[in-house]
Formats: sequence, structure tokens, C-alpha cells
Amino acid sequence: MNLRVCSSPGTTAVNNSRQEVSRKRLRIALVDMYLDRFRGGMSTALSSLVEALSEHCDVTIFCSRSEGNYPPSVRIVRLPAIPIYRFLIEFTTFRLSWAVYRRWKHLDRHYDVIHCNSPVYGGGQIASVHFCSAEYLRQLRAHWRPFAGGIRGFLTLGYRMAIHRVSAWLEEHAYESLARTGVKLLLPVSGGLSRSLEEHFEPSAPMRVIANAVDLSRFTPEPDPEFRHAILALANWSRNSFLLLFVGSGEWDRKGLDLAIGALASLPDDVKLVVVGSGDHKRFERLAERSGVTQRIRFTGMRQDVSRFYRATEAFVFPSRYEAQPVVCLEAMACGLPVVATRFHGIEDYLLEGVNGFLVSPGTGAIAAAILKLLENPGCRLRMGRDAAQTAQRFRKEEIVRQILEIYREFCAQNCEEKLGV
Repeated sequence: MNLRVCSSPGTTAVNNSRQEVSRKRLRIALVDMYLDRFRGGMSTALSSLVEALSEHCDVTIFCSRSEGNYPPSVRIVRLPAIPIYRFLIEFTTFRLSWAVYRRWKHLDRHYDVIHCNSPVYGGGQIASVHFCSAEYLRQLRAHWRPFAGGIRGFLTLGYRMAIHRVSAWLEEHAYESLARTGVKLLLPVSGGLSRSLEEHFEPSAPMRVIANAVDLSRFTPEPDPEFRHAILALANWSRNSFLLLFVGSGEWDRKGLDLAIGALASLPDDVKLVVVGSGDHKRFERLAERSGVTQRIRFTGMRQDVSRFYRATEAFVFPSRYEAQPVVCLEAMACGLPVVATRFHGIEDYLLEGVNGFLVSPGTGAIAAAILKLLENPGCRLRMGRDAAQTAQRFRKEEIVRQILEIYREFCAQNCEEKLGV
């Protein structure tokens, strides 16, 4: 006997809606203050995402500042904001501009998905999460000593704690109002960050971990001896120098530059440290002077050719006190560098002790011991570098975008079903 299964009208409508979503070119709105591949952190992650998404979707970016060239299918809408980073002035004015613009233009009618790069911006249906100020504030209270160093250090500590208290309050407000503001999915960048959000806020929206991506077309494991020679010549270092690299901007105290400098002081003179990024140069130069390593450190400031620094050095050091999932570690690994890092959120997803780097306790002795192993065993260092480059393949931007596109299409299909009353 032949059995014929008849689909109900509701099932047919659902299948048709899902097929339509899978075929159509989605209209995506992405929201963040900055769009700049060279700024680092969230901005770099967003830039990689935009380029890859533009091959599959029509992408509109709502931002206050943008740098760089993007594909023609990417539309950039600049919202007015006061360009003063201090005291959250730029963030507050951008958030206000975004709120006014989205309501004035009724953006939810024009886009299939509105994706904010932070839930604190408001107005998104999907929100990525790159940081938890409530968790960092707890870490800041426990590890305040790096700021000690005269009046300026304590003023910096006071400012940092005040800013993150305000940020934590904004986070609490945002997570409490997820249902009311229409956020249906959170995308934390690591499992550790997801657990922090549960602990501090118990958000009502479901969470799915989507890691930051690394652009393997920019970050490759090909040595750059010419650039290495230029670094050595500029710093007046010998060609036998063992070059450590630190990359990071903003809160150098949080990112552990003081620990890297302290470790350098106990290592052989041939070990040098290159610091790429912007921060409190004068304060850390004084720290280097007190540690007796002034001639062994080179501060480069912000650089657009940061990929060349990865390919001209021997190892990457990043003893941060708090992260969600830093892009710089993935960039370093993609360039074939073993990574020496402390334990922070996201690092457990890709750094394997003794395989592609070292996980160390946040002390100068442990950091120096790990670096010394790399210095004394070139074969081990090269093997770790190869394994690091292989690990970075899992986080290539094409794979991360595939996961995000899957989420977008699931979201749109669900919206269609809700409109059909299914």
C-alpha cells in the first residue's frame, strides 16, 4: 500500500518562506561607532566581517567614523557624534544619533536584519558582545596595583573605574530591556564571555558564541626579513636580537604591558620588545627606564602595516588581565608566531599549552620563563609557530561569516513564520 503524506497549508507556507529567505540577497544594517580595519579590536573585527558579508548581502554601515575602502555593495551612513573619546562623550552622542535616526527612518522596515556591534547601542535585533565592563570592573578592583606610581597613576585608576562603572550600568540597563527593545539573539565572542554575561546579567535573549575572525589574506606566516632588518637598524639593535612583539591600544594596564616590560628585565640582553599601538607612552617609558630596559624597547605608535611586524618578530607576548577574545592573538598565530599569554576569555578556544604557545600566570617570572624556552629552543619555537598558523585557520573570516549568514537566514525565516502565524 502506498502512503502519500500531504503537507498542511501551514507547513507549505513555512517551507516556501524558508526557501525564499535562502534565495534572496539579504539587506543587513550593521551598527558601530568605528569602521576602521587598522583601529584594532571591535573595529578590525567589524571591517573583516563587512568585506566578507558584502559578497552575500547588501550591507549598510551606521557609524560615526570610517577609514578605508570597501566594496561598492557596502553603503556607509555616518551619524553625527562629538569626536571626543574621553568621558564616553563620543559614545553617548553616537548612541543618541543612532536612536533618533532609526526611529525617524523606520529602519526596521528597510532591512532584513539590524545587527549592532554592542547591545548597549540599542535598536538591534541581533547584538554582538565584545566586552563585559561589569566583569572587568571586578578585575580592576582586584588588580589595581599596576596603576600605582604617583598621582597620575591613581588619577588614571580613578578615571578608569568611573568610566567602567558607567559602562556597567549601561550594560545592566541594556540587558534588562532586551525583550522590550527587540533584541532576539546575543552573539558573545567567546564561551567565557557568555558565562560572564550569565553571571552578571542573566539576559533574557538566547546566546550563541561567534568568535572574532582573522583575515588570512592579510595575516600570513611568511617571514619578512627586509622589514625585520629595518626594525633592527632603526632601533640600533644587533641582527642576533630575539624580537618579542606586543600589539594593543588604549588600556595598556589592562593588556599587561607592564608585565611584559617586567619580564623583559629578567631576560638576556638579546631579547628586545617591540610595542605597536597607542597608549600612555610617557608612563610606560618611565617604567622601562626604572626597569633598566629603555634601550631594549621600541614604541612604534599606531601602524597600518602591523601585519609586517608579526612577520618580522619571533614571538608574541600578551599578558592581559582581562579580554573577551582578542583579535591580536589570532593575527599573531596566523602569522606563525607562538603566543605567550595569560588566561583570559577566549584564549582557551585556541591556545594550547606547549603546542602553539604558552598559557602563563600573570607574573613576570612565569612570562620570562616561557619566553626563555622559546629563545633557547628554536626548533620548538618554529614548530609552535606552524601549529599556531594551523590553528588560526579555524577562525578565518570566511568560516565566521558562514556562521553569521546561517544565523541571519534562521532569523529571517523565523520572522516570516511569525508573520504567517505559524
